[in-house]
Amino acid sequence: MRLLLPSLAVCGLLTALPAVAAPASTTVWPRINQTTRLSDRLFDNDFHDYQLQLQQGQRLSLRLDAAPRGTYFELHSPQGKLLFNGPAGSGFHGFIPDSGSYTVHVYVLPGAARRGESSRYTLQARVLGDTFDEPRRDHLRRTLAWQGIRFMLDCDCEGSIGSWQLAVEGLLQPMQPLQGSVDGTITDVRVADLNGDGKPELYLFTRSAGSGSYGNVLVFVVDEWNRLNSISLPPPDDYPDAMAGYMGHDEFTLSGQRLLRRFPLYRDGDGNAMPTGGMRQLSYRLERGPGGWRLQLERPFGN
Repeated sequence: MRLLLPSLAVCGLLTALPAVAAPASTTVWPRINQTTRLSDRLFDNDFHDYQLQLQQGQRLSLRLDAAPRGTYFELHSPQGKLLFNGPAGSGFHGFIPDSGSYTVHVYVLPGAARRGESSRYTLQARVLGDTFDEPRRDHLRRTLAWQGIRFMLDCDCEGSIGSWQLAVEGLLQPMQPLQGSVDGTITDVRVADLNGDGKPELYLFTRSAGSGSYGNVLVFVVDEWNRLNSISLPPPDDYPDAMAGYMGHDEFTLSGQRLLRRFPLYRDGDGNAMPTGGMRQLSYRLERGPGGWRLQLERPFGN
């Protein structure tokens, strides 16, 4: 397996860069307000990594095009947090919350390419740094795209109740932006295809105000008719045995085709900051039930 680590930093010149291949240890400098194209090829189960040196308040757009299918890319924060994962043809659009080195990980799924064949790809990176104001810490603005569907989320997270507005492009019928509120704040936004139908879902992860920091997930599912459906996690009362000992402090991740939820367990007499019952991880799959889409808890679960 080859590991390529070109480092992308930002400078203020306005001359466009041509499409370039990215050999090992090559530094590429994308220009603000211009598009930088990185072209290379990957073999089966291969990957390339690029380091983008970005500044807080800049806006980043990424798009990956590749042939044949089976090539994906991820965007990771300087702290290693996964910000985006999607196939060729999808893209990331959003503000940069913190200055530092962001990793773009381009990879080919095992078995996606025939033996001896390669996947040729072009990664497009565009940085807007001098036309957008630095976002407020209590304001979340994110645009994510997947397979022709584009989600544009705007959330005011000030106070104990957060309000949000979501616009979606690429549906069968144009729709007016949706509006709603959450208990607390939206902490993360992800796009994925957990049910494997080729249509995206948008996941909004929330955390309540106060010492409990109770978590929840709001999901917008695009169905096979390109219509939007909204669901959320089932309430704790639906699974009392699975939620026994639960007092908040959730951590959510998307792994494979599952939504994972992890939280500490509290015994009688435990203080809010001192759980002694260990940790529990729950796994949910996205499935269609009699009443529509739902997040179904899988059993067994740990602890």
